[in-house]
Amino acid sequence: MESRSTVLHRALWLPMVASASASIEHHRNEPSHIHHLPPEVFALIIIEDCDQRSYKELFSIRSVCKFWLEVVDATPQLWTTLSLSYCDNLLSLILKNSKSFPLSVQYDDGSCWGRGVQLVSTERITAFLNRTASSFGRWERLRYDASTTSNHSKILGLPLQNLQKLDIALDGNITYTTPLDAPGLKDIRVHRCSLNWPSITQLRSLDIDQNTEGPTVETIKNVLKASPDIEVLRIGRNWPRPDIIVESCPIYLPKLRLIYLHKVSIQNYSHLLNVIVAPNLRNFYFHYTNKWGAEDFTPIFDAAGRYLGAYADTGDENFNREISIRSTDCHLRISTAGRTIDLQNFAWLDGVERPTERTEYVCATFKRFTEGSCNAIRSVVLHGGGNGEIGRYCRIIHSFFPNIAELSVTGVQFEYLDAKAVIEALGTPSDSEEGWTWLLPNLVALRIEASELIKYEDIMGMIEARSAGNKTKSIERVTFANGQMSKGVVDKLQISLGALELVKVDLCEENGSQETHSPTKGSEEDVIE
Repeated sequence: MESRSTVLHRALWLPMVASASASIEHHRNEPSHIHHLPPEVFALIIIEDCDQRSYKELFSIRSVCKFWLEVVDATPQLWTTLSLSYCDNLLSLILKNSKSFPLSVQYDDGSCWGRGVQLVSTERITAFLNRTASSFGRWERLRYDASTTSNHSKILGLPLQNLQKLDIALDGNITYTTPLDAPGLKDIRVHRCSLNWPSITQLRSLDIDQNTEGPTVETIKNVLKASPDIEVLRIGRNWPRPDIIVESCPIYLPKLRLIYLHKVSIQNYSHLLNVIVAPNLRNFYFHYTNKWGAEDFTPIFDAAGRYLGAYADTGDENFNREISIRSTDCHLRISTAGRTIDLQNFAWLDGVERPTERTEYVCATFKRFTEGSCNAIRSVVLHGGGNGEIGRYCRIIHSFFPNIAELSVTGVQFEYLDAKAVIEALGTPSDSEEGWTWLLPNLVALRIEASELIKYEDIMGMIEARSAGNKTKSIERVTFANGQMSKGVVDKLQISLGALELVKVDLCEENGSQETHSPTKGSEEDVIE
């Protein structure tokens, strides 16, 4: 594959750019040297095509001819990255050609990566700082990689008046207690490093990973209060000790659009989620892996429910009106509209408490949904682990979401328990205060994705029972993926349904012979009407 610089070298001859000028119009179809283009147009081509993370291509382009060299050197946008690994001559050229443009700085002294990586000498670090001192006020982004034993104040103690983004990665956990001299700082990402958090305000994004030094949840709350315009909050593997929470007033964050929490304290971060008010949140993700015994996860499912169920139906046709529940072995995952809570609990592998615990967690989540969100949900996806547990969720779905029109059952195993449990729940009315009621009365479409060898004869009784029942719509469209079905059942389903779709389903004759029905999706054979 040709490199970008090779493509540019090959582009020496280009069609003349059309112009309103009559003389240029006369020659517009003739080949012309690229240097006939205005310098600013050529500069835009290079900016778009050149990898600005490396100067190798840039120097290759500069070497073509004097015109190319002059254009490149006169384009400051191409000279905005400084690195501790660069030689003195390159640093000087960057500082000269970048003029007054903001700079992105990469500082890696080699100590963070352990054996096999050559450490940068103290003399080299000093020379780098001396040569770039005049540019400190232009540093806009700083990537800082070092070990816990490095002299952090050499870089983090610099006067960086226009620094907006700081990315720190260390090989061990420390707290850098000196306040940063970076009043314009907007975005912070720290890996194994805690900072002087009380001095940090007006953040746009905060990303904390694998810290044992902090910040605590109380400290995070204070940072959020001091950053009312924050848009992104990511926290993973943050386990400071002690981490004592104190009840507080709600924290209103109108611009917060993403919350991402990964392997953090259940109790403390449930509290944090409950005090945050984020009316414009678009994405929410919580993941936790439990390997150390029993724990009550109700608080985090309750807190997450506020975010999964707090969105409003905007009227957009592409708005996701689907809720998904995945319940397998040691996993419980609930998702809707770009928001997810995902729990992996190895204590469930013994199967002792799983059936009751998981349904309680699902209920705790849905109880926090707004009425508008519940009414907006039209579709449900249930993914089971083969033990029939997902049949329990049909009643829960019925209790919270009155307008479900489509139900998909995926991950059905050979034993058929998941599909059978769902079919039984849908095909039998239950006794309630209002008399006998059918689950999901507005259901009109059902899709079952199964493993091979599953037979679907049981579906017939459920469809006929719902068609004859009161206060329930008839199922009009059914999709089967994989499995096995007799042609007689197919004939009956065609009579009862408005549409039947079969995908890789073995059709069996009464004598046992088979043929596979595997239509191409979207073709006329795909749906039998």
